[in-house]
Amino acid sequence: MSVYYEWDIEEIDEHGDIIDHFFADKLSDVSWLYKRGPLDEDDAVEYSLVLVRYHEDFDRDIEDRDWAYVKDGKLSEFFPYGAKVPVRFHRELESEMTQ
Repeated sequence: MSVYYEWDIEEIDEHGDIIDHFFADKLSDVSWLYKRGPLDEDDAVEYSLVLVRYHEDFDRDIEDRDWAYVKDGKLSEFFPYGAKVPVRFHRELESEMTQ
């Protein structure tokens, strides 16, 4: 079994529905979109930053996924199902958001 992580920027429409995802191994590859925000005041699209945790079984099939969202510039300490968010992702977020 293996666990791996991926950053995701969720593009959310005016109804709160996720309309697209932008995945990357490194936060720096997608953070510009999150930092940019809506293009103008009439742009109803919002962006949510999330770290996705994948757990694969022996056949490399995804067995489980979990999402840790960034709120007020901070990444959750734990994923909803109880796994701890590794410190390296907190550091990556802090480093990227101070640039």
